Amino acid sequence: MKKLFAILLVVAMLLALAGCAGGETSSDNPSNNSNASVSSSDADPIRIGIWTSLTGASAIEGELIENGARLAAAQWNAKGGINGRQIDFVVYDDQSTTEGAVTATTRLIENDKVDAIIGSNLSNSIVATASLIEEAGIPFVGSGTGTAWTKCGYHYIFRGTVVNSFMNEGFVRVAAEEMGVKNAAFIWVETENGQTACADIKEYCNKYGVNIAYEGTYQSSDTDFTAQVTNTIKANPDGVMLFGLANELSLIVKQLRQAGYNGYIYMAEAGASVDLIDVAGSAADGIIFTAAYVVPPEPSKATSELMKEMLEAYVDMYGEMPATDVAFRVYDGANLLFTAFENAADMNDKDSVRDAFYNIKGYEGIAGTFDYSAKDGDGLSGCNAYMIIGGEYYAFDKATLEKEVPVK
Repeated sequence: MKKLFAILLVVAMLLALAGCAGGETSSDNPSNNSNASVSSSDADPIRIGIWTSLTGASAIEGELIENGARLAAAQWNAKGGINGRQIDFVVYDDQSTTEGAVTATTRLIENDKVDAIIGSNLSNSIVATASLIEEAGIPFVGSGTGTAWTKCGYHYIFRGTVVNSFMNEGFVRVAAEEMGVKNAAFIWVETENGQTACADIKEYCNKYGVNIAYEGTYQSSDTDFTAQVTNTIKANPDGVMLFGLANELSLIVKQLRQAGYNGYIYMAEAGASVDLIDVAGSAADGIIFTAAYVVPPEPSKATSELMKEMLEAYVDMYGEMPATDVAFRVYDGANLLFTAFENAADMNDKDSVRDAFYNIKGYEGIAGTFDYSAKDGDGLSGCNAYMIIGGEYYAFDKATLEKEVPVK
């Protein structure tokens, strides 16, 4: 409650500075909103629904979804809103489940009559809600990186970050072309997302001439990876490729180092998680990964001026740095959505907002330059390569890596 009060206080101060008469209405308990079924007009706030994981396994990321969206909205509202209309939220907890996401989406569409929806970073939940969103014709922005939900011909679903296929190809390309890897060990998590990623990564290995000398799998609940590590060491690979969540991969990295593997380790976005470095410690040195962004230890160490400004505002609003890059994803996504509303021929017409989203081209976000003119829901076509040295992130540079983390 104290945190919510602090958030609302900051928003109120921003609005006062901009000379706005109204304030943002907290919609964390949507059942108390008396105007939930009132149709939109040019005087009403723009009502944005959010479903995210405020409890359950993904609660840390879920909190960042709401935080990033509220920060973006506070900045727009402080400048007068979107074409004079304030931004208001209706927020539901999906409890980190697909069932919760479906229930929340249904309520937002049928009961709350929202103008658009911001979803979580859980791609499986986005896939589960996509048909409801499409049928209702509601502009939707998600923060998950899974490939599936922008490859199904949907017309109202947009991604505010990088699709993971670019990141998966990116780390394989760096391993092969930059680091000369010919034979790799590959360990991945046996989830639906892991299976999809595994198929992609194998294709990229074939494309770049990397032979998989050993392939091992694990369950997301596993904590002992002795068998996978032993077989990896026995295969004597030029490099190790990993795919999974940061909490899982941090344990694999530690156990690989403890078993004597001192070579380089390659992965996608999980490498950008602060949790990975916290758990793996010095064992994380020598990890090369691809991602849209990393979370620096403080705003002054941001990789761009836009990121620095966002992080300074985030710390002012919440009193701490974001725990993961999910805050960047939804901040970009929310700003893209608000831009679509601003540029729409009719903000009250959802098709007009969708078309304005398709017309976004050359938009500079934290993740890069967005272009939605392909009309497939994805706005980015690349990512960045990073490395971990001394527990800190750096832009990938082979010479520096080999000097600071030499392979004996």
